[in-house]
Amino acid sequence: MPQSYIEYTSGLSETTFSVPFKYISVDDVHALGYNGTNYTSLVVASRSHSAKTITLAAAPSAYTKLRIYRATSNTQLVDFQNGSRLSESDLDTAYQQGLFVAQEVSEDASTTQFQRFTADISYVNTIAAVNLDNYSRDSFTASGSTDTFSLGFNAVATYEEAYIVSIDGALQQPVTSYSINTGNNEIVFTSKPPSGAVINVVTMAGEGSAGAPSWGTNGITSLPSNGTNSGCGLELNYGLVGEGPSFVDFHSTDASNPDYDARIIKDAAANSDFRFENAGSGNITFNNNGNERMRITNEGSVMVGTTDLNPYDNATSAGIALHGAGSSQAGLITSARVNSTAAAFNRIGTNGSVVNFRKDGSSVGSISVTASSTAYNTSSDYRLKEDIIELDDSTERLKTLKPCNFRWKADGTRVDGFIAHEAQEVVPEAVTGTKDAVDKEGNPDYQGIDQSKLVPLLTKALQEAITKIETLEARVGALENA
Repeated sequence: MPQSYIEYTSGLSETTFSVPFKYISVDDVHALGYNGTNYTSLVVASRSHSAKTITLAAAPSAYTKLRIYRATSNTQLVDFQNGSRLSESDLDTAYQQGLFVAQEVSEDASTTQFQRFTADISYVNTIAAVNLDNYSRDSFTASGSTDTFSLGFNAVATYEEAYIVSIDGALQQPVTSYSINTGNNEIVFTSKPPSGAVINVVTMAGEGSAGAPSWGTNGITSLPSNGTNSGCGLELNYGLVGEGPSFVDFHSTDASNPDYDARIIKDAAANSDFRFENAGSGNITFNNNGNERMRITNEGSVMVGTTDLNPYDNATSAGIALHGAGSSQAGLITSARVNSTAAAFNRIGTNGSVVNFRKDGSSVGSISVTASSTAYNTSSDYRLKEDIIELDDSTERLKTLKPCNFRWKADGTRVDGFIAHEAQEVVPEAVTGTKDAVDKEGNPDYQGIDQSKLVPLLTKALQEAITKIETLEARVGALENA
């Protein structure tokens, strides 16, 4: 994860600076000037989300270094309620807020930028005033005789960077100045703090009291229900590279199911792996403005704008459905739209295919376009063919076809054409399906006809007729010249 701050050592005569790191709100971006010893908070005159910049009230030319940093609000941005639907934006915001706050705690503890905030217990009280239960904290007055202090919370994070520790307001360097003994819930200093010194310890990685949010390794482990830590609610785990994934868990109140019901997970070891998980058999739904807009079923099917897996079978249900691997119609894509085109394809630039058709991985046809026309192509390359023989007796075969005029039952229109099973007897490759076939539910499985497949027979029969005509014309010409 990129850093939550950037430092400038040049261009300090300017007032506007770029903010290249991520943030939830541009109001969370602040600035500090460093004079070689201390950091000083600088006044920000304005912030621009669109330009990703902040403008200071005065150029930081008096400083040797400018630090622009993110301080994410600790106020809970999203309040998840039992039984409420989870929206994509709310999940993203809660997940980002947790990650950002954890990152900032770790990075702030490894720098000196927040010395000004750790002067005394007021820092702890400031945090508590924002959200009392969002931090585990403790304070001590040193006796001068010991370097070890028992913590009043369950310290579960083994890495010292997860803690902010000060002695009489001086921020202590993680590892160098202290270590955390999770087995005994102790903080151990490398040297004994002087008698009367005030020690403050603050962390987001410790367990709070019963009835309050419980902070487990790297983050919240549960939000309690009815004043008890029964495992109902939200779990955040921020994780570290090499120490497993970061995740957001949503738990059930069912004691028989202590594990997660749903999870958003980002595997730190596999940088590109970000996924949603559902431990049960329910759907994952995405809602906007109180309405369901997309659904992913436990069989891997995806429905957009519909809750119907087969919108093309429904006269009124518009939407798109992609059938997943667990569906009985795995791989099927369906689209339905009311009173308008249900699918649109646009090839931009050169002429060529907009749709390709394959059978078992081999190309068998395409639909291609030019600036003025569309071609429906079926495989015909000579390299795909063998045992080529010339058609014969085409005229007699043609005479057995039964072209007719009929009315469609659906809308009453009359057209010229063929009856599929009759044409199948003469040109079987032009017709698909079987006469009177039904599917497994007993519904009609109708035959279809590709009338372009009749063209070879018609062409050969016409050639035979032309040959006969030319022969008769030659004979007539001979008789006329005799």
